[in-house]
Amino acid sequence: TPDPLWSRGLGDVYKRQTLTWLKGSMILIILRWEEKKLNNFIAEVKDEFELENKFWEADGCKNDEPTEALKLFKEYLVNEENRVKDPNKQRLEHEEVGSLRFHALQEVILLSNNFKQYEDMLTNYQLLLDFLPNVTRNERSSAISNIISSLSANSSSKLVGQERDHEIVMKIYEMTLAVLEESNIDSSLTFSTKKKLGMLYLEKKDYPKALSIARELHQMCKVN
Repeated sequence: TPDPLWSRGLGDVYKRQTLTWLKGSMILIILRWEEKKLNNFIAEVKDEFELENKFWEADGCKNDEPTEALKLFKEYLVNEENRVKDPNKQRLEHEEVGSLRFHALQEVILLSNNFKQYEDMLTNYQLLLDFLPNVTRNERSSAISNIISSLSANSSSKLVGQERDHEIVMKIYEMTLAVLEESNIDSSLTFSTKKKLGMLYLEKKDYPKALSIARELHQMCKVN
């Protein structure tokens, strides 16, 4: 007949061995989980570093190699979009990318305009307008001013296609004012944009439209 004390002692040994194994397994699982999280973090940081490098590579060659710069800026935007959509990434918002996305869009717009790629330019311009609330007032004003000035320079030139350029400029004004007035994020930028539009109408001797803009500006002054 087995000794009850011996059986109980052997059972305690088995229990302790089982508990020790469970603790060891749990520690191993935790360590592997932490290692996986660390590896994911390192991979994410590497991706962000490579993404930012692509932006600066494009920015560095935009004057001497505009075609290559346009290609790289577009690649940056595609990669950034994919990163934002990745469910495994912690950062899931464009806003957290900072102003690089905004500046990349601006460069794509300006370069696309230089190459007369108007449809692509307008598509990216709408993306830039949608992003206006997420950048500073100075960034908004600088981007809109640079884009409108660049397009207006083409429109006022005597080159072939001037009429088409003018249509694009008017479309840009229309898109810009629609977003600014709807969002009401920057009354100063809205006013300055309308003022430039009024000056353009005056330059083109479209006096009825110039007068209409002048009245709108006068009303804005009274309200503000």
